[in-house]
Amino acid sequence: ELGVSGRVMPIFRLLALEEPWQVEEAAPSLFWFDSATSLPAKTTWELEGQARRLACSWLDGVLEQFSEAVAGVDSIVEAGSRSATVDVATGESAESGPIRLGRVVRRVFDSESRLVTTERDRLASFASAAGRIGACTGERLHREMVADLKGQWWDDESGWCG
Repeated sequence: ELGVSGRVMPIFRLLALEEPWQVEEAAPSLFWFDSATSLPAKTTWELEGQARRLACSWLDGVLEQFSEAVAGVDSIVEAGSRSATVDVATGESAESGPIRLGRVVRRVFDSESRLVTTERDRLASFASAAGRIGACTGERLHREMVADLKGQWWDDESGWCG
């Protein structure tokens, strides 16, 4: 599970920190709930944006590996299909168990790839918004953009969403 409440986001939050004092300061809220208060973790939008950028990069690698795995499965299925036997009575191709299994594996990869892509896109949307705020130089506009980000992505009961 990759979602913000998932098991890997705390790792990306930790990896986004550069200095020991930052780790110490953020430690109570690296996970979904603050370990001291049991309230939603109040990580900064900057830390959350950096963590989500790292997660996006990792998910890009996952999607690339999915693509390579799908290509391997497709080549096995294609090779098996060329050597499939034909049922004399019906004239239809009789697929072997490995070919059928390959088709099932392909559907699973397609389904998982769509889920991972959706998650990656959600993380990228937040990271992009955080990046625009970080690049903003006007103080008033900066405050408005942070307020918009919190309005869209923050929930008092569950913390950063998405």
